[in-house]
Amino acid sequence: MPLKAPSRARLLAGCALLLAAALALACNTQPATCDELPLSAETSEQLATAATAVDFAPQLPCSYRNDLEVTRIFDNSVGSVPRINFLVERDDQRTFIYSQTKGEVPFVAIPRSTHNIATSATTAAGDSVTASGFAGPTAGEAGGGDTIAYLRWRTDGITHELAAILTPWFDEPDALQTAAALISTR
Repeated sequence: MPLKAPSRARLLAGCALLLAAALALACNTQPATCDELPLSAETSEQLATAATAVDFAPQLPCSYRNDLEVTRIFDNSVGSVPRINFLVERDDQRTFIYSQTKGEVPFVAIPRSTHNIATSATTAAGDSVTASGFAGPTAGEAGGGDTIAYLRWRTDGITHELAAILTPWFDEPDALQTAAALISTR
């Protein structure tokens, strides 16, 4: 019994499926780079001022997105230990704060409505580091609140924190991917 020739529609559907699989494989094997976010003249001045408060060279934040910018750099302290903070925004909407300090930063309170998250990466020196934290809505008894992701890790005596407000354009996987990239570039 002779085999039927595939219909044109089936042949096109099969080709489209093969093309989609090839593109997905190519995208998974060639990750985008996490580019260091550029600083404006104003944020460069803020960095120079805030960096004098800490006794280490701060690492600049990076992003896989090209529409994020560092809008403010400031210092504060964890107890008596200075910390430097980079506020990263998109169209005047806070995306994340990337902080660094020599101080130990304990988890004070983890919102009940969140879940644990973690990601691991290898530093430039070859050390394996895990960033751990939590993500989810922060709504209290009265409701409201943001959906956040918070990750913390320690490398070379520096505690790093990434606190993100999750949105449709910067979600939990983006926060995990950014933390892993920051670990691997240290």
